[in-house]
Amino acid sequence: MPKLFFIFILSFSTVFPVELEKKLVLDNKVEILMPRGWKPMSEELIKIKYPGARPPKLVYSDNTGAISIAFNHTDSKASAETLEKYRDVLKESLENAYPNAVWEESGIREINGKKIGFFKVITDTPADKIFNYMLFTDLDGKLLICSFNCVEKKLKEWRPVAEEMMGSIKFR
Repeated sequence: MPKLFFIFILSFSTVFPVELEKKLVLDNKVEILMPRGWKPMSEELIKIKYPGARPPKLVYSDNTGAISIAFNHTDSKASAETLEKYRDVLKESLENAYPNAVWEESGIREINGKKIGFFKVITDTPADKIFNYMLFTDLDGKLLICSFNCVEKKLKEWRPVAEEMMGSIKFR
């Protein structure tokens, strides 16, 4: 019986996979795979979900807002040579903001020919734990931060999707 249940669950999950499609964002400078049907989040919802002084300028999400990807092309100067410094500064900032964060991974790597810094970290909020997969790099000489966020209870389903999305990022 447990074997049949497992097969049923496995077949059910393959019947409804998350379908990804190419999206061009930030004036067509960034190409990334995103789930079909994700829409830009309203400014009002962005202000609620990202209450800090500098919320991201562009966020796509599912219809609940619980799973999203944010893009913030900052005014901070950046180059491939400054990514390690940004990694250290951003990590310290996150550690100060979320002292109980669980760090899974951080580093610098190449994605589709571009040097990119990244973090995978789980942070606490009053309502939930949030998985954050952040990429940061230089775009037109300025720092670009791209962050996939997912409530922890949906992480098992969404982690492979996040990996595929973030691994697909290309710059034009």
